Amino acid sequence: MIQRPVPAVSLLLALMLSVSTAAIGRQVVLPQFKGTTLTLMSFNVEWYGLGGDMTGKPADEYRDKTINEYVEIHAERADVMAFNEIVDVPRLKKVITGKGYQCESYEHNNSHHQHVVLCVNNKRFNLRPVNTKEGFAYQPVAMGKYRPLVYGILESKKGAPLAIIGAVHLKAQPDQGAIRLTQIRTIAKRFKAIGEDLPFILTGDFNTFGDEVNEMEGAFAKEGVDITPIEHPQLYTFRKGKMASKFDWIWASEGVHADAVTVGIPCNGPEGKSDKYASLTYYNENVSDHCPVFTKLQIP
Repeated sequence: MIQRPVPAVSLLLALMLSVSTAAIGRQVVLPQFKGTTLTLMSFNVEWYGLGGDMTGKPADEYRDKTINEYVEIHAERADVMAFNEIVDVPRLKKVITGKGYQCESYEHNNSHHQHVVLCVNNKRFNLRPVNTKEGFAYQPVAMGKYRPLVYGILESKKGAPLAIIGAVHLKAQPDQGAIRLTQIRTIAKRFKAIGEDLPFILTGDFNTFGDEVNEMEGAFAKEGVDITPIEHPQLYTFRKGKMASKFDWIWASEGVHADAVTVGIPCNGPEGKSDKYASLTYYNENVSDHCPVFTKLQIP
């Protein structure tokens, strides 16, 4: 079941706000939301650090300017940004996210490994490990040869814990659904074991096909973990040539109020001439084959 967005003020409260109280001759005023509001983006940047080509070299990466421009115009640099397919993590930190973000990932001995990177706006938040011994990467999800869960405890600058937040890049290819489900079951068991009284937020490239999202939701439910996919009405998050799929998702616990997920251009068209990034050909050549997904969250 896809999670529906929950407005910041319920319909009942909205109606109450519109009622004037005759006895005292003034409008009823209710307190505003006092939780934490943040924006979140997940973005798979195709083979970043190799020029978008798995056979490339670091010297072949030419997209820094266009990626930065696209993020500025169409992504507005969210408070939390998750990245996939990042071969050159130091370059991402230096050129794309900059000093305004705390970015966490992990080491890998394959020079062409596609890292998962999780970044938070360091003027508003801190990210600390759930377990200091394992750092920010939960390696069992990698199954020895794929990619781990990158996660941590999202905190306010005053150190107040807000949520357990994580980013994933699950195994690709249509015939690898069993591996993806095993990875999700591993995450579900880890979330269950954490035991902190905090909401969960999970985002990234799930590489989903068919009804796999429902199967993944069932895996979390089986472990008693309160997390479901946020409403995601658009058809595609990946487009390259004639290929199109919906791979990228944002999940959250029920208590987290969420806007419906939106997808950056040009994955859902139509293509236009007013914005060069609306051209799928230009976008694929100069940015990526995935489009970023966004939402705004309110954490109680």
